[in-house]
Amino acid sequence: MKWESILKIIGPVLFLYFLTRIDFNQLFSLVKNTNIFYLLLSFFLWSPLIFIRSFKWKVIVDSFGEKIASRKLFSMFVKGIFWGLVTPARLGEFYRVKYLQEESKHSLRRSLFMVILDRMVDLFGAILLSLILFLILIYLMEIEIPIILGAILVLAFFVFIFIIFCQRQSRRIIAFFFKIILPSSFRIRVEDILDEFFFELKKIKTFFFLKLFGFELLCYLSMACAHFFLAKALGLSIPFWYLYLIDAFVVMAVSLPVSIFGLGTREASYAFLLMPFGVNFNEALAFSFIVMFMNFFIGIPGLILYLFEKRKGKSLTQ
Repeated sequence: MKWESILKIIGPVLFLYFLTRIDFNQLFSLVKNTNIFYLLLSFFLWSPLIFIRSFKWKVIVDSFGEKIASRKLFSMFVKGIFWGLVTPARLGEFYRVKYLQEESKHSLRRSLFMVILDRMVDLFGAILLSLILFLILIYLMEIEIPIILGAILVLAFFVFIFIIFCQRQSRRIIAFFFKIILPSSFRIRVEDILDEFFFELKKIKTFFFLKLFGFELLCYLSMACAHFFLAKALGLSIPFWYLYLIDAFVVMAVSLPVSIFGLGTREASYAFLLMPFGVNFNEALAFSFIVMFMNFFIGIPGLILYLFEKRKGKSLTQ
């Protein structure tokens, strides 16, 4: 078994392990006593997330000069969300590159850059808010955090800053890294892609990046509102500000290439991060399971559009 295959099953194995530890009597009691009004409200407040992210995607695409109809951009975005949900590390979102090429005159490399830029903003927001969360946990709440986890977050933050502000050095380091791990037949192509990436990155102004980051903060606001009322539906007392911050860390956890649909990593994150507020294991898993369904909920429009277009394509060929 290849190491990539081993990585992909870590999350599902964790998920199955958590299932063996569930107290199903308590879980059923939680479900039975769930406040339906707050639960429906949480799903309703989750919906704006897809529109905020879609609008951020439109801002990115429009900034490259070619105007594409909002309907088409929304369509390619939600289809990307669906593919991201069913692939490790949300790599399926890169299907947007294919859709963007079909609907515009942008080259493959420029289309790829736009999707990467969108993901970079997502990642920067998740890393920054996660760092703030861990500083609060360590210094204000005096909770012990694994050193390795904190070190990875700090390292990721400074690597990101280095790539943004030291582009020439970053390009050399990344190219050197790829020369070591890739066969010689791929090196020239990868170097061309890197040249294109940093050429486009150089055009991105600081204000524009901060504007995109502002949209990302709005996304977490929508998530936190939804999760706040989900917590109330389950009878859990969790501060709004804390949910806002832990959502960023959970987003990073479910984006790791060790699971599909965030199985296992989402549950582990919530089980650990909700403990400071007296949330037990079963309550954390119930919370996590409903969040999982919320994520599936925003993937449904993309699935419907994909199936509709596939069926339409078949009917045209017949």
